[in-house]
Amino acid sequence: RAGAGTDAEATHRAALAKLTAVRVATSVCDRLPALLGRGALLHHPLLEKWRRDVGAFEFMEGTGHVQQQHVATGYLRSVAP
Repeated sequence: RAGAGTDAEATHRAALAKLTAVRVATSVCDRLPALLGRGALLHHPLLEKWRRDVGAFEFMEGTGHVQQQHVATGYLRSVAP
């Protein structure tokens, strides 16, 4: 296992991964009804549930603004002398 410094330096990468995952999942859930055609939400009721679930991840993992702050702070620390 790497030292504690390595873990602290990697937190911004975890925040970036969470932020990206939520954005990708939201984009997919938003596009699926259009890709599947009219009545997609009627024929595939899980689409709406998945969209709500993706929104819940936004709050469980911290709001996007908090994740963005972690990414920016971690990046600035990594490039600072």
